[in-house]
Amino acid sequence: MSLPESNDPRILIAAAVSLPLSWFLLAMLLTQLLLWLSVLKHHELSRAQAMTSLSYVGVAALSVVWLHEAFGWRSGLSIGLILFGVALVSSPPRGPGAAS
Repeated sequence: MSLPESNDPRILIAAAVSLPLSWFLLAMLLTQLLLWLSVLKHHELSRAQAMTSLSYVGVAALSVVWLHEAFGWRSGLSIGLILFGVALVSSPPRGPGAAS
């Protein structure tokens, strides 16, 4: 699987469109878009976007387990801040100015 050496955009696009991987990636992008629109239909953007930050935590955990990457105090602090931020954004508003 390789693209032609040409710099002509038409040739490059024609070659990319002929690859099955291109169609698979396009299908995955469309699936992601539809899932994201479904999430936004049921949840507020501020909470939904905060939840996507949890993917960083999952990537860090899996990289330690599967790739045996180092996990230092900076990584731990970063993940702690992400979790704190998600908890802060996801918690219900409190106080006198809280929306009901």
